[in-house]
Amino acid sequence: MIAALTTRAVVEQVVLVRGRRLVPPLSKLVATHKRVLELERDEFESLSSSAEPAGIGAVVRMPWAELPERPKRGPWLCFESVRSYGNLGSALRSAVAFEAGGVAILGDALDPFDPAVVRATMGAIFHVPIVRTDPIALRRWCRRQRALIIGTSAKGRTDLRDLRVQPPSVLMIGHERGGMSELQRELCDDVVRIPISARVDSLNLATATTVLLYESWWRSAG
Repeated sequence: MIAALTTRAVVEQVVLVRGRRLVPPLSKLVATHKRVLELERDEFESLSSSAEPAGIGAVVRMPWAELPERPKRGPWLCFESVRSYGNLGSALRSAVAFEAGGVAILGDALDPFDPAVVRATMGAIFHVPIVRTDPIALRRWCRRQRALIIGTSAKGRTDLRDLRVQPPSVLMIGHERGGMSELQRELCDDVVRIPISARVDSLNLATATTVLLYESWWRSAG
């Protein structure tokens, strides 16, 4: 909530339970907002999708962005579909933690602003550009930026430790069960694998994404 009120997010309405006590920083932010609606507890709960609503929420305009002409950070993440929106939210949180340039969503099947995604980001969703695009637009953008699209697969031909790319590269993240779709694979310039113990055959989507981002982040920082 604090992230929504302290970033460039457009907060249309703050909604809270009547008499709800807020921590001082949040109380000050809410007090300065022009549109605050107080509801009874049962009214608020009827609006919330959470099993245990916190008693405060907001109506926020979905902050869709555009692919930038001059990207300053990298790499970007790209998703087409996921099984768990919680995994997507955790991946977006890692994107902010390790200074990803942004997140590209291929097609219309995935909703990055679903409540389950937003909750899992813990406010990080307001700190990363999110773009909805299509394969042709993404490929054209990458060519203009001289950016590589790097796919991820347990059967990837390149070991992640041997990967040498410069931002703004694009990390293509596949589905939890089936991995990358045929469309995603066709877009990739290379496919990397994360070396792991033979005791397991794969990593959780959010965990794998975090490893990829961290590898890129520490190399660029060094």
